[in-house]
Amino acid sequence: MIHYFCTACWTQLSADATRCPACGGPVDTTLTYADKLVRALRAPDGALVVHAAHTLGALRDPRAVEALEYVVWHGDPYAAAEAVRALAHIGTPAATRDVAAAADHPSVIVRTAAGSVE
Repeated sequence: MIHYFCTACWTQLSADATRCPACGGPVDTTLTYADKLVRALRAPDGALVVHAAHTLGALRDPRAVEALEYVVWHGDPYAAAEAVRALAHIGTPAATRDVAAAADHPSVIVRTAAGSVE
């Protein structure tokens, strides 16, 4: 079963929605899959953020680096650890610097993730 969410307020939507019933924002159907995943990194649901980070790492899309870096430093530790692993998969110079910086993260979960991918 596929769930649809407003990428502005994260309210669940019906598959045929053109506007969000909660915030009134338009449902943007022009976004690419990767763009939607990058927006999902700001979702309030930690599990959704973890899944989005994991998928972005598998896609190795360098456009996700900045958003993943944000998750490393502002997400919950599990999401941040997955963002570190995604950055390691992406492997651009900026992503590699972010992984190295995560070795000094306050959370042991994130530090462990950074140490396991170096």
